[in-house]
Amino acid sequence: LGIIQNAWLYPSKFMDAYDSGPRSNVEAMIKDMGIKNGHITFSSFVLSDKSFLFFETGFRLSGDQAFTYTNTVGKTNVLDAMITYAINGDAKEVISDMDKSSSGLIAGKKCLTINAYAKGGEIKSIDGLERIEAIPDCTYVLKNVSVGDKCDDSHAILKKICQAVFVNDSVESLKEDADNMYASLTVTDLDNQDMIFDRIDSNVVSKWWS
Repeated sequence: LGIIQNAWLYPSKFMDAYDSGPRSNVEAMIKDMGIKNGHITFSSFVLSDKSFLFFETGFRLSGDQAFTYTNTVGKTNVLDAMITYAINGDAKEVISDMDKSSSGLIAGKKCLTINAYAKGGEIKSIDGLERIEAIPDCTYVLKNVSVGDKCDDSHAILKKICQAVFVNDSVESLKEDADNMYASLTVTDLDNQDMIFDRIDSNVVSKWWS
């Protein structure tokens, strides 16, 4: 069974349920552990009754490269904060005014992060990353593979081809961004067959926050 996280969408549509539910307990736990600096994430399933089932945590930069989103909307760039803390022992100079004065909720701009995973085979060609970077809403593209890489789709976690981040107020614009990304990206194997494992249904994006 493959683990396919084809997309992440921010802010979560379950923020109100989180704020009124486990948020205070999560923050109390972090405080009790004595953590004062760093970047910690908690992943959970949200059940039908809006309760949270946590399954993973990480005390590191997260794989979703969320700092590209927070930086775009005026909040703290966590990557800058961690580098500054490592050098100076203090990250106060790069903490944004928004984080100092607000509850941390982000209003307005929404983010769609798309991951493209690989089918099994050897990569013959990768094309379109420059066109994806040129999409106006695109804030970040990360290439994870190279021509000649051999991909194995028999493991639980598939090899990621690339990741692209799009930010906009409009969900329709984000839907178009998803369509444009897939129209731009071409990855083939030695037999000239498509190597993109799966694609998201962009119609889900336009309805996600409604």
